Amino acid sequence: MKSSLFVVIVLSFVFQMSIKGNTMMGTLYAIYLGAGPFTVGMIAALVALFPMVLAVCAGKVSDRIGYRFPLIFGCAVACAAMLLPAVVHNVLFILFVSQLLFGLGQIFFSVSSQNLVGALSDRKSRANDFAMLGLSTAAASMVAPVMAGMVIDHFGYAAAYLLLAIFAIIPGAAVLFRFVPNPVRERTTDHVRQQEKTKALDLLKIPSLRKAFLISGIILTGSGLFSFYFPIYGKSIGFSSSSIGLILSAHASATIVSRLVMPFLIKKFHEEKVLLYSLVLTALCFLAVPLTGNLVLLGGIAFLMGMGIGCGHPLSQVMAYNRAPEGRTGEALGVRLTVNKFVLFFVPIVFGSLGSVLGFVPIFWMNAALLFLGSYFALERKGTGSGPDVPMEQGSK
Repeated sequence: MKSSLFVVIVLSFVFQMSIKGNTMMGTLYAIYLGAGPFTVGMIAALVALFPMVLAVCAGKVSDRIGYRFPLIFGCAVACAAMLLPAVVHNVLFILFVSQLLFGLGQIFFSVSSQNLVGALSDRKSRANDFAMLGLSTAAASMVAPVMAGMVIDHFGYAAAYLLLAIFAIIPGAAVLFRFVPNPVRERTTDHVRQQEKTKALDLLKIPSLRKAFLISGIILTGSGLFSFYFPIYGKSIGFSSSSIGLILSAHASATIVSRLVMPFLIKKFHEEKVLLYSLVLTALCFLAVPLTGNLVLLGGIAFLMGMGIGCGHPLSQVMAYNRAPEGRTGEALGVRLTVNKFVLFFVPIVFGSLGSVLGFVPIFWMNAALLFLGSYFALERKGTGSGPDVPMEQGSK
């Protein structure tokens, strides 16, 4: 792996520590402040509001002006967002503001870092490079919940948020002092004019991109629901913050394992089958979660679920990047993230409201049904042009 690519992946891991820590802490802190399921859902949804609206814009910015400014801006805003609850204690309204701002910083960093990894890699290595980027996210998902849970239990929420603010600003400082490359693409006048005439929705006309966006949204529904709803379920059956963090860490550790073996799985079974098996496995795990309150069993279920989710996420990134028209890779990644954040915005609100009425079992089982439905789309191949051996469509590179 190139040294510059390695630096980007390491810094992405550091920033993801703040993202994954905030995902768990936002829910737990809201519960600590007395918020009900609907309010907790609103708070969890706010972090996805700006990403849902601005993901395509962030992608266009990284395509047109490069990666440096969006990365610095994203880190600075995310750091400020984490400092708010660290400075202003025990005020629920501050948590609303903090989550909203954090989403703004997160989307500029996420789109630009993904686009940068794509620019630093080549066609042959891109799948593995995105898998390594996904591996850094999975590693942060494993470490951050345990770390955050222990800091909360021993030092309180203010100290935990201060630590997340430090994680958020470190990559921005590295970019500011030019430890991160800022490659410039050669773009002809024709490419610029063509991009100005096109709209982001035009990307949805490409069948293989539509499939990547759809699969990504389904996977994120499962991942987002587990990240949001399991801490509530864990608290309801008497788990401590550290125990909840351990189970979320088991989920993330499986994601690491799955992404290490993903290149072999793709080579042996092809993308569609890997997606199919991962969606079915994840659905079965969602069926099992509300049937037990045992810590060890839930840890095992979370591990298997992580194996399922871990394969699909980087595949959707690669599919979106490889099948994007020339000069619009950041925009395509932005559309993909718009779909993802749309899901992450509405899932906490809808399922938080339903959870207040229906309880835990129907919520987990409804998501299992959605994942089973998604497995149909992963299996269906006609007109999708998915898979690394299928020529890319429309403006392929």
